[in-house]
Amino acid sequence: MRCGVIFLLSVLSLSCAAPQKSQREILSHFLRYVETIHGIQVHNSLVITVNFVQSIVDNVPVEHRGAGTSVLQNFANRGKNLRQRGTTAEKFAYINDIQGVFEGLKESFSVSAPESQQIGMSLVGLMAVASEFVKEDEKVHSSFTEGAYQMKTKLTPATIAQESELLNVINKYITSNDIKQHETLIEEVLKFKNRY
Repeated sequence: MRCGVIFLLSVLSLSCAAPQKSQREILSHFLRYVETIHGIQVHNSLVITVNFVQSIVDNVPVEHRGAGTSVLQNFANRGKNLRQRGTTAEKFAYINDIQGVFEGLKESFSVSAPESQQIGMSLVGLMAVASEFVKEDEKVHSSFTEGAYQMKTKLTPATIAQESELLNVINKYITSNDIKQHETLIEEVLKFKNRY
């Protein structure tokens, strides 16, 4: 009996010692979490991009390097600098720039030049890069879904009703299987960050 009372008192004192988070704090915590996992995804995608571009440059023999290789090396160097001190937005813009860089190279290349042939053969690796991007997206989608589930279990029915706009965007992201939509939907979720 005495042990039961002591146990009950210790449980009560522990529950009183850790104050419950407010609904706003719960939502704010979740949005910071989303911002963090999104930042990690963008950083990892930047590293994948830089490594891919650098591998193309490294695969072109020194005697065949020309303007195209120089453009790619400059692009890789810019990515390496962003990796150290770039913002998530800058890193994301860099990743999206890769298509424009390769489009520009296509227009300036002579098909028979050894440099263009070597770079062209290296572009086959884009499929591997795309699959690495998909893996990064899947990790974030899984982490986001788990975090959203945990957050929702802590929300009151009143908060769920009041925050239906945010929760609808969260649900759209969770149920979306279209990797192309995921970035847009995460950005929509993060627009709510300043509300809390």
